[in-house]
Amino acid sequence: FCSCVMPQYLEATATITGTITDSLTGLPISGVLVEAIRGNQVRYSATTASNGSYTMSGIEPSNYTLVTSRTGYQTQSVGVKPKNNQTTTVNFALVPTGGTISGTVTSAATTLPISGATILVFEGLTIIATTTTNGSGFYSVSNLPPDNFTVVALATGFQRQFKGAIVEVGLTTTVNFALTTLPGTISGKVTDSLTTNPIVGAVVEVYDGSVLIGFSDTDGSGNY
Repeated sequence: FCSCVMPQYLEATATITGTITDSLTGLPISGVLVEAIRGNQVRYSATTASNGSYTMSGIEPSNYTLVTSRTGYQTQSVGVKPKNNQTTTVNFALVPTGGTISGTVTSAATTLPISGATILVFEGLTIIATTTTNGSGFYSVSNLPPDNFTVVALATGFQRQFKGAIVEVGLTTTVNFALTTLPGTISGKVTDSLTTNPIVGAVVEVYDGSVLIGFSDTDGSGNY
């Protein structure tokens, strides 16, 4: 008869902890869901407290992808490999979900919508977004970071127009455009009706109703 002591095997466990803050303000974010994913399945999860901290304990040491999610912030993910009987710290600084610039582009003369107009969004001198208006003259540019922007509307046959826009997190800034048509040109030649010779220095005036809106002198060939 043998009195034997069976060996004890301890289950390998690890801990993942960290703090989640706002990347712009540096303040902690509560209510952020943190999921540890392995093999396309959520193995462990935790939610941040009021001070932005989270902890997942009793984790099997392995390779995981930590994924964060919270309304108003962009999702982030990072790989992590917690070790047995150790605590691994993984902090996140979440980027707020951007704001939106939207509006309509119409003709200043007719008030009709302009479809296919090009919208350019500048941050400083850099174009960071571009889109076109739909059949109703509507456009929308989303996921813009909080900042001051310049919005430009371009359409064939119309003068381009610039407007400033201030974007705030989670809000929509409306920027409408009423484009003015490009100025046209009137040209021709003035001649003598009897000789057909060009008349130099003739004054040609253009009226809109009774209002003089333009004039020109003919050149040496009678052209204006």
